[in-house]
Amino acid sequence: MKFFISPDTSQFGDVDDIENHYRIKKTRVISIWLAMELGAVVIPHITFPTIDSIDFSLDGLDDCSVVAFSTKGYVNDPIERAILEKSVRYTVDKLNLKAIVVYDVCARNDKAFEIFRYATDRGIEVVIPNNMLKERNANKKRGDSDER
Repeated sequence: MKFFISPDTSQFGDVDDIENHYRIKKTRVISIWLAMELGAVVIPHITFPTIDSIDFSLDGLDDCSVVAFSTKGYVNDPIERAILEKSVRYTVDKLNLKAIVVYDVCARNDKAFEIFRYATDRGIEVVIPNNMLKERNANKKRGDSDER
């Protein structure tokens, strides 16, 4: 079984809604292709240009039990972090989730788990897989060097 997180076709708060809707459509088309042609399970990556537009990003995901979020760019900015926490809360309240997969590049997971506390408090599993950037940042934090 192949698993993919749907592509991130970033949306922006300073463009027309139609452009952002088109980007969501592209993501959904690619996700359908991955599922139909490769037999893959595709986990929807929840993205949104503003908190007011998150409804459109969640449209059609009513039967979805697993979603993905990225914390990149949200963790250390208090305003962006609050927006992400609000979007997590809204997504948890709107969908019947069992798990959330989190793309996070921080050396430690504690800040990410704080952001997703609303979900874990409601019995939703929050999974933060390792990735190359996360490992690099953890190595830097420990003082390890990539050079030999």
